Amino acid sequence: MQRVSNVTSHEQKPSKPLLLSKGLVGASRTGRNAPRCLLFQRLFMTCASELLWQSNSAVIEQALQTSWLRELAQGTLSESNLASFLSVDTEFLAGYWRCLGLLCFTAETGWEHQVLAELSHAIAAERGSVSAQEQVAAKHGAQQLVAAAAAPTATATRSVSSTNRQNSAPALHKVCQGYLRLLMRHSRGLLEELIHASGAFHEEQGGIAPVEASWRRARLLLVAAMVPCMSLYAFIGRKLSVHIQAADDHDPRKSARATWVATYSSPKFQELAESFELLLDLYAEQWCSATSETLERLVQQLNEIAYAPAMQFEMQLFAEACP
Repeated sequence: MQRVSNVTSHEQKPSKPLLLSKGLVGASRTGRNAPRCLLFQRLFMTCASELLWQSNSAVIEQALQTSWLRELAQGTLSESNLASFLSVDTEFLAGYWRCLGLLCFTAETGWEHQVLAELSHAIAAERGSVSAQEQVAAKHGAQQLVAAAAAPTATATRSVSSTNRQNSAPALHKVCQGYLRLLMRHSRGLLEELIHASGAFHEEQGGIAPVEASWRRARLLLVAAMVPCMSLYAFIGRKLSVHIQAADDHDPRKSARATWVATYSSPKFQELAESFELLLDLYAEQWCSATSETLERLVQQLNEIAYAPAMQFEMQLFAEACP
């Protein structure tokens, strides 16, 4: 069985998810409905999402090399480690979904609302699916412990496994809470800017916010902190899909692992990731056009304040899931 590292053996740096590559921009239904100027820009010019992804290639590669993802690809990940990760993922998705609700409130065009509404619906559905996967994995994990307890030589192995699981759970929750605090901080920043600006632009602009309004930058920061989750999972799902055979669906011990990979390698999830990156590119382009700030400078700030910290949290979640 190949290691995950072999998946990227022909690439010096991690490439974007399939639908995020320039040649396929607009391939999804939502992408086709995006502003044409934005699609043109992504086809022929460097975009914020691409620059941010490339700036974090080292952390993305670290995530691919974590034990949790390598064991998932090899089919050796224990149900208990899978259940622990899914439990934390359910907690994270609840907070992520709330942030999407705030972004929906700021949508100004039909396309923006469509993107955010579809994301919100998908994340809510994903949370239910992850919770179900967690129950399946926890059930089989418990069965493994019962079987191990009956084995004469299982005492030492069971002790080590239990210790690792107990040590990983608090660390996982700590990383998850840190990640959620990052999202909540940017959500709070956006909400405060919206409250501050609401009276002013309704009085002075007849209800239309100026493009350079500070709440737009706060919104851009929140989107930049949320995009890594979608982009990285779409990327990982595509990479790992070649390792998870369809036969796994008929093996109850592997069904939860196969379902996890199938969720994030699905065309629908790839489309959602593409749409969210398109939205990030749109907001970045609007801000640069209104303020004359260079894209490189904006990307540097977005990366330092939002994107890179979020990607670091993503990597740490995988690292702590299987110590």
